[in-house]
Amino acid sequence: MLVGRFARLVAVSRPYQSFVSCSGSRRPDSLAPAQFRSAASIMPDKRTIDDIEAAEPAPAADPAAKKPKPAAKKAVKKPPAKKAAGKKSGAAVKEEEEGGGAAAKAKPAAKRAKKAVEKPPTEPPKDALMTGAERASGPGVLAPYQGYDLAGAGWNIVSWNVNGIRAVTQKFEVFAALVERERPDIICLQETKIDAEKVKAFDSFLKDYKTFWSCCTTAKAYSGVGVLIREDLVKLCKVTTDPLPAAHSKEGRLLAVETPDFYLVATYVPNAGDGLKRLDYRVKEWDPSLRDYLTGLASKKGKGVIWAGDLNVAHTPIDLANPATNSKSAGFTPEERASFSETLAAGFTDTFRYFHPEEPWFYTYWGYRTKARPKNMGWRLDYFVVNNDFLPKVKASGILPWYDGSDHCPIQLLLKKE
Repeated sequence: MLVGRFARLVAVSRPYQSFVSCSGSRRPDSLAPAQFRSAASIMPDKRTIDDIEAAEPAPAADPAAKKPKPAAKKAVKKPPAKKAAGKKSGAAVKEEEEGGGAAAKAKPAAKRAKKAVEKPPTEPPKDALMTGAERASGPGVLAPYQGYDLAGAGWNIVSWNVNGIRAVTQKFEVFAALVERERPDIICLQETKIDAEKVKAFDSFLKDYKTFWSCCTTAKAYSGVGVLIREDLVKLCKVTTDPLPAAHSKEGRLLAVETPDFYLVATYVPNAGDGLKRLDYRVKEWDPSLRDYLTGLASKKGKGVIWAGDLNVAHTPIDLANPATNSKSAGFTPEERASFSETLAAGFTDTFRYFHPEEPWFYTYWGYRTKARPKNMGWRLDYFVVNNDFLPKVKASGILPWYDGSDHCPIQLLLKKE
C-alpha cells in the first residue's frame, strides 16, 4: 500500500491522537488506520481530579438518617479542615497509584492541583516530531514517533513484546497492519507464552514468514520468544535456539539469527520480579552470561551484532515517566541500570539514544492496571543495541506506538542498504 510504504505517518500532540506527514502537514483522518481514527475519545480529561470533584454537586442529605445525639454535637462543630485533614482526595490516590510517592499524601489539595498542572506534558516536544531539513540531513534521519520511509533501506527489523501470542491472534488486524505497513524482514516477538507442545499451531499463522520459537520448559504459558523471517530470506539465515549455558536456557528467552551481515540476538530479559526476588539472578548470573555471549559474537570480524527485544530496564531517568518514585522498582533499580551500562561499556550502543539522546516522553511499555497508556505514563524497556563497529550501518531506530495490541508497542530498526 503506497500510503503505508512511502507516506509514513507520525503521531503529534499525543502519539494516539492524530497523524501528520513527514513534511509536518496534517494528513486527512481517512489515511489513519481505522482502529485509531477515534483515538481522541480515549484522551484523558485535562482537568485535575480536584477540579472534577469540586465541580460535582454535594450528595443530597438522607432524610431517613438519624440525627446525632446531643453529646455528639461538640464533635460535629469541629472545623471541617481539621476533620478532613487525614483523608485522601481523588488526586492523592491517583498520584500514589502512578508513583507519586508518600510525600505527596500530606500536601493540601491546592498544592496537589498545582503540581498536576506543572507536570511536563505527555506529548514529546515539537522539535522531536518534525523532520525538516536539519533532521532529514542529520544523523537521526527521522524523529522517534515517526514511521520510516522504507525506500533505500537495507534490512528492516521489528521487535515487539506481544504479551501472549494468543493476544496477537485475537487482535490480528493490528498485527496485520504492522506487517503490511512496516514490511519487516524479521520480526522478533517476546513473551509469547506458548508451550512447546502447542507451538505447531502457530507455525504458519503469518503468511510469507517462517517461524522459529523458544519456549519455557519450567512453567506453563510463561516467557517465550519467537522470530519470524520472510520466507525469501530464510535461506540466508541460520537460527540457533537458546545458545546460552543450560542454566539460563530453560525459560525460552533467546533466539540467535545469523545472517551474512550480522548476528541478531532476539531476547526477553528476565524481570527482577515482585519484591525484586530475581534481582540477584538477573544482574549476577543472566546479565554476565549474556554479556559474554554478545562480546564473543562482536569479536568475530566481518559481522555486526544486534541485540533486540524487551530488555526489562529503563536505563536513564528520561526512560520512564516517574523516575523519582521507582528506584526500588523492577526495571529501574541501580543494580539493573549499572548492569546495562556495563554491557554498553563493553562496546555497544543503545541505537534509540544514539539518534535521540535527550528526548524524553518516548516509551514502549504502559501498565494495564493503572491505565497508563492514554496518559503516556510509561517506560522505555524495549531496545535495539548494536556493537559500536556496526553502528555506522544503522539508518534509523524508533518507536511505533500506534500499534496497541499489547501493553508494549513495537520498535523498529532500519539498516542502510549496502
